[in-house]
Amino acid sequence: MRYLHYGAFAARAEILESKNGPSSFCMLRGFTGKYTYNGHQYDATARPEGAVYEKCREEITKALKVNARCHTKNCTFDGVWNGGGGAGQSNIYATSSFYYLASHVGFIDSKAPSGKAAPAAFIAAAKKAFRLDVKRAKVTYPDIGDMGLPYLCMDLTYTHCSLTDLVCSQ
Repeated sequence: MRYLHYGAFAARAEILESKNGPSSFCMLRGFTGKYTYNGHQYDATARPEGAVYEKCREEITKALKVNARCHTKNCTFDGVWNGGGGAGQSNIYATSSFYYLASHVGFIDSKAPSGKAAPAAFIAAAKKAFRLDVKRAKVTYPDIGDMGLPYLCMDLTYTHCSLTDLVCSQ
């Protein structure tokens, strides 16, 4: 299944690979560097003006391949079946990167073994992060850590998209 290309760290590579030009609208202002995933390096340099929410969503939408051919009924992205939908989608139990990202930016308790949040909390946190550069983000979000900090806008926006309609159509 193509879902393997869209986990938290793999998604970064997909997004950076699909961007136009040498810099990304999803990177925090002031960051210059490479992202390494699965033995490959991707240019992760921020644009001089920094992260731009609307343009970052476009990069994510492109990486998600929302226009890929759907071979079944109800596809999400890259032509992958969405699981059928239904009443079970009113409460989604997300783990791993969803929990850690939410706890590290502070909208769920990082000391608790679990937490509850709406997808809107991810987009609200993203819009706050988009206004920051790397230095200010490090002070604002000390729990993110240096390795993940430059990707904060990308990770929050991607997570919101994956929790809502998976095609960033809002």
